[in-house]
Amino acid sequence: MGKNIIAAAFDFCDDFCQISTFDGIGKEPKSVSTIYNDRRYLIPSVIWIDELSGQMVFGDEAVRCAEKGNGIKVTDIVSALDKEEETEIKDKKYNSKELFSKYVSYLFKVLYDNTKSAGPEYVAVTFENAVDRKMMDIIVDVMKENDISEDNICVQTHTESFMYYVISQSSDIWSNDVALFDFSENYFKYRRMYVDKTRLPSIVRCEEQNLTELIPYEFLDNEDGKVMADDTLCRYVQEHFKEHVVSAAFITGSGFYKEWADRSMGVICSKRRVFKGYNLFVKGACYAAMEKAGRVKYEHIKIMCGQRTDMTVSLVVGNDDNEKYVVMSEEGTNWYEAGAYTEVIVDGADMLKFRVDSVSENIRKVYGIALDEFPDRPPRTTRLGISVKYNSPQECVIRVVDKGFGEFFKSSGKVIEEVISKEWR
Repeated sequence: MGKNIIAAAFDFCDDFCQISTFDGIGKEPKSVSTIYNDRRYLIPSVIWIDELSGQMVFGDEAVRCAEKGNGIKVTDIVSALDKEEETEIKDKKYNSKELFSKYVSYLFKVLYDNTKSAGPEYVAVTFENAVDRKMMDIIVDVMKENDISEDNICVQTHTESFMYYVISQSSDIWSNDVALFDFSENYFKYRRMYVDKTRLPSIVRCEEQNLTELIPYEFLDNEDGKVMADDTLCRYVQEHFKEHVVSAAFITGSGFYKEWADRSMGVICSKRRVFKGYNLFVKGACYAAMEKAGRVKYEHIKIMCGQRTDMTVSLVVGNDDNEKYVVMSEEGTNWYEAGAYTEVIVDGADMLKFRVDSVSENIRKVYGIALDEFPDRPPRTTRLGISVKYNSPQECVIRVVDKGFGEFFKSSGKVIEEVISKEWR
């Protein structure tokens, strides 16, 4: 094996997956081919299982075997993780997590074989949509099976990966707004990234519009539909670009590899830089892994999007004349990493106070959690365990546990939970 890969990223979609890596020698991530020294970067999200032997094959080989028959073709590997379905082969049942795990192990083998490396230390994973706690647990378990530490994993949406990719490029590309047109067989999404430079750090945001119903993929099946798709996108771009100053545009997805968008491309390409390719999201995710590894820094910039927390939660300690703040969760943190635990001894207080604020929104509130449900004890004889964690980017849970006070007062086992949701504003 050669030199270790420092960071790697996987872009998981139901049609294809991609891999990119950073070895610390170059300055940018590199896409990984399925064939050594070749340029084949799209890996079909397909498993084929031989009905007689139960043997599994993956990717391109799975597609070839499926064409010959005599086996079971498994697709939608990513979206199936939300379901409880099972696939039965030779009296053995495989659930969606097991199949996903086997596919991921295959991807790691592709990475090892075609980079001649011993494997990455840090890994980023990117999906089209945000993941929930259940999905996050699956990803962590599967990555651990491939020797990736939980602390070295980051998970993000395509939107966040797009933002990482853009801010990793020359600043003149994102001197104004940046547009992304993403047209796949399953959806057509438009994203606009913009930077609020009036704040410090500058706040990077992204808005998203779904154009799937406006321009369905089926329009590209015939000439009349292509003309309609081109006219519709052209009008949309003209109207939208009148409202925003767009300095660069990115084009991705299989829809743009068909000949249909002459007029709309003319408008998109007018007086701005335009980039087209498949590997935008996987390379953007790799930049996030590089940041986690300490190989890149984004100073004076804070990304705010769907996977990031939108508030800072601080425990207020001390009295009114000398208040101090213990930050338990910081705004702009990936929700699954956000939170902390601490313990305090109560000195006669009848409530805990938390300050919740948002620099990006210029909002601040103070929340109180009453302690009257806990046993009444003398001052400085009640020890409380306080934790902050997130169930989702918009739902923060503060948990307070009575820990007792050594041999003098045993814990009552009492727990108080307070949920601060998106409506905190």
